[in-house]
Amino acid sequence: GGGWNSGDRSLQVPMAQQIAKAGYVTIPVEYRLIPEALYPAGLHDIKTAVRWARANASKYGIDPDRIAVSGCSAGAQLATLTGVTNGSSRHEGEGMWRNVSSDVQAVVSMDGVATFVSPGNISGCEQYFRERGKLQVGPIWLGGLYDVASENWNEASPVKWITSASAPVCFINSELPRYHDGRDELVSVYKSLGIYSEINPVGAPIHPFWLFRQWAEPTVNYTVAFLDKV
Repeated sequence: GGGWNSGDRSLQVPMAQQIAKAGYVTIPVEYRLIPEALYPAGLHDIKTAVRWARANASKYGIDPDRIAVSGCSAGAQLATLTGVTNGSSRHEGEGMWRNVSSDVQAVVSMDGVATFVSPGNISGCEQYFRERGKLQVGPIWLGGLYDVASENWNEASPVKWITSASAPVCFINSELPRYHDGRDELVSVYKSLGIYSEINPVGAPIHPFWLFRQWAEPTVNYTVAFLDKV
């Protein structure tokens, strides 16, 4: 989470513990944030973490054929991109364990966007810059506004990279439309390819709902039910 700019993997430990109670090995993962590196470094870090998990599967009791990735907000966008781009060499990076696959078999996205290149997001980021004279965090992470960094904007948008190898996705969402961007388009393309996806609204009027007990519990329940299913 944290808009690709802040946060710490320790924030995910409580949810990881709850999911682990259902019988899953859960591993909070760190990725480089804006103060350290811009896109695609964070994606490459997650792909590397998946390869590490698969390479160490026997040591930690992991089934190497059943690895899922989840995330919240910015982490959810990266998790979705990780799962959609199974087999995409241009998204892989140069991290360690390159002889091991980074493919995942499921994705859980908690209020993460599935595209940056929607007309509303492009125009909204441009308007923000005109009115305030500074970039929003998304364009900072991607290297500039769309007209400057369109290649990154497209490459970081999960909806642009869906193939028959893409992993099933579970969306868990607040009531805020901003964080649903690209979701329905992804679900539509998945349906046409016969890839499973689901949308689960939790009824939260705030974005970081997963940090609050009343929404954290249904979030865990949706996550576990999805993982059990796929």
